[in-house]
Amino acid sequence: MRHTQSRSSAVNGAELRGTTAASPPHDTRRQIGHDRRVKPTVIALCALLAACSHPSQPGGPRQSSVTAFVDVAVVAPRADLVTAHQTVLVDGERIVRVGPTSEVGVPAGARLVPAAGRFLVPGFADMHVHLPDTQPEIDRVLDLSLAAGVTTIRGMQGKPSHLEARARLAHDHRPAPELVLAGPPITDTLTPDQARALVRDQKGAGYDLIKLLGGIDRPAYDALVAEAAAQHLPVVGHVPAALGLAAALDARQRTIEHVQGYIAAAHDDPVQLAELARRTREAGVFNCPTLDFYAVALGPRDHVTERAGIAGYATADELEAWTKALADRPVPADAAVRLAKVAAVVVALRDAGAPLLVGSDTPDTFALSGFGYVEELRALARVGLSAADVLRAATANAAAALGRPDDGAVAAGARADLVLLERDPLASVENLAHPIGVMVRGRWLPRADLDALLAAHRTNSAAPE
Repeated sequence: MRHTQSRSSAVNGAELRGTTAASPPHDTRRQIGHDRRVKPTVIALCALLAACSHPSQPGGPRQSSVTAFVDVAVVAPRADLVTAHQTVLVDGERIVRVGPTSEVGVPAGARLVPAAGRFLVPGFADMHVHLPDTQPEIDRVLDLSLAAGVTTIRGMQGKPSHLEARARLAHDHRPAPELVLAGPPITDTLTPDQARALVRDQKGAGYDLIKLLGGIDRPAYDALVAEAAAQHLPVVGHVPAALGLAAALDARQRTIEHVQGYIAAAHDDPVQLAELARRTREAGVFNCPTLDFYAVALGPRDHVTERAGIAGYATADELEAWTKALADRPVPADAAVRLAKVAAVVVALRDAGAPLLVGSDTPDTFALSGFGYVEELRALARVGLSAADVLRAATANAAAALGRPDDGAVAAGARADLVLLERDPLASVENLAHPIGVMVRGRWLPRADLDALLAAHRTNSAAPE
């Protein structure tokens, strides 16, 4: 039983914040059973019962390193495809086999994950995170993110403490999202020689990306991009007004944050915007819109304290600081117009097949990690992206942007970063928001374990999210 989908369906960042393997366009949906749940077959149930006779249940002796998801519906974000009644076998940090449950045997002693009628998707990537400084603060970001299904975090404001945190996680073998780290952002005027030296220094320190924030002119930018290519470090970040969007597209900057540069370059001309989106697709440049940041900065503020996670997980100090920050930054008179322009850029990129990413830009004002990621998923859906578009941005596009085209999929050989869902994620973005469990590099955390991660960071007795 197979169900195929075909795709359906800013203020710019420079104005507000100072200073790419393309995806096919638009989609239609198919129902999967009456309640959008895939029903287990008789064969699959027999296989599951047979497997249960082995000592592979929780509490029993393990005879195999394999974890098995039996009779699960596998979702392929690149193809908008759901394939029901599959068994997925994981060994170590990799998926080793995916196939029909009637054909794929489960090794004796394998750990069995209850998956009949459920949906398995690749782990999510939060592609825009500002990690804090201290170990407890970083651990909080990691735990809240993992509980939301985030298995990869791209840190966008690097510090030595972030490299130390990554080394600590590797040493402790603690289940946590992988950290892909940009170096300290470039904000100062540089000569071309200084730009080249900076790239080499950040490579030597162990950073994975070069993050551009501003303060750089075209000769230095060109030198930086060339040296970064020689060092195999992607250049990511903002589009300073002094450079303009054309420079970033010509340089094939790996990612553009906050869809910066498009509004200024398009001059309120939809035809010109469509052309810029087409050029973005051809250049292979990814965009990380961070729409939820704009929603807080420019949207209504009557209900910000009711946003996901705030009641149960924000500290009193955070609430005080955030309230003051918003009071000091009134909503501009043209906020609605600016939000509409940002949304138009995102839709134009989607329509052109230019790849989009999901980034929460957390921790930030009234936005906590994990919870803010879910808000970003919803924000992308609100501007017109389909659930399939959003899932692709969160998984397959992220893997491509990180230079890992074989990951971001539920397929043999892909990394075993997985999220198990109760309902069809191609039917609604809301179905992405409530993982039953998460596997991170082959380690399975059922919902109870995810809830324990959340409980460690609760700040009051509000009802759990």
